[in-house]
Amino acid sequence: MKAILLFMVTGTAFALGFEITSLDTHKEINIQDEKFCLYPRDKGSDTCPLDTKKVPVPVRRFITLSSTHLASIERLQLESRLVGVSQMKHFDSQVLQSRFRKKMLHEVGMDYNLNVEKVIELQPEIVFYYAPVQDAPNLVKLKKMGIVMVPVNDYLEKHPLDVLEWLELVAAFFDREIEARKIIATIKQKYSDAASLIKNVKKRPRVMVNSAYSGSWFVPGAQSFLAQWIKDAGGDYLFSDLSGRGGHNIGLEEALNRGMHADIWLITADVKSRQDLIDQDKRHGLLMPFQTNMVFNSLGIRNKNETTDWFERSMANPDLVLMDLISVFHKEVVPDYKRRWYDRLY
Repeated sequence: MKAILLFMVTGTAFALGFEITSLDTHKEINIQDEKFCLYPRDKGSDTCPLDTKKVPVPVRRFITLSSTHLASIERLQLESRLVGVSQMKHFDSQVLQSRFRKKMLHEVGMDYNLNVEKVIELQPEIVFYYAPVQDAPNLVKLKKMGIVMVPVNDYLEKHPLDVLEWLELVAAFFDREIEARKIIATIKQKYSDAASLIKNVKKRPRVMVNSAYSGSWFVPGAQSFLAQWIKDAGGDYLFSDLSGRGGHNIGLEEALNRGMHADIWLITADVKSRQDLIDQDKRHGLLMPFQTNMVFNSLGIRNKNETTDWFERSMANPDLVLMDLISVFHKEVVPDYKRRWYDRLY
């Protein structure tokens, strides 16, 4: 019996990056050009197609090279199977910090600084990563040595709910798809409930994003999940004319020209005040939201350790990000809501 899971989300396109086919004897996963065969650990891999990478499940030992996978690891309760991460400073988890102190979890580095010898020493059955292998020579080296590398390209999706669907992919390697589907269904319902809050709003604020960096200004395209978040929260994305999901370098002059007509400015930056933005580039002060005190930073709300889990948990909690943005764009709709990430800069 065959079941093909394409992960369709109501109101969105198919999740673009992967497909799971469940057979009686094994599961086959396609992630772009990569093919994997997940077979029961106690049954053997004889039924797997020859052109697939074979993985016994449930996986017992794995490594992740991205802190954005943390929420999936926590939700599926996989902490005890995780043996390596890129850098611990990026993983805001008391459980993982404890395992690291006890030397049950190890750092392996990332990108060009990836410690190939350490990865091999840890004997992972799979390694989750997030960038094209050809962009990191050490990933290529691991792949050639037979380490099973699993790309998690959730960041390339168009819709925040499509990003969430990648939880099912991770779960498949641990035989925890049932748990994943329940989690996904719950969050999708919360997202839908949040989006319905602004169905009667009359005015949609014009939203500017990001900031100057070394004379450049990068913004995501209209088909990015950030643009979708802004739309679903009742805002008008100022760069909706730019196609695609990836980033566009629109240049500082163009950004400033558009920013003169923005109502709200969203940034993700290590700054604590508007003065910090001026110190980075004094021309930031020309933007209308700067002058009207409508600048909001997704790294603004910190915990008691002065850190934020935006990078680790925001993409895995699209409903909470949406509520934050609704609170920013239409405070009157949720006057008592306490934002988790976005904070106004003064």
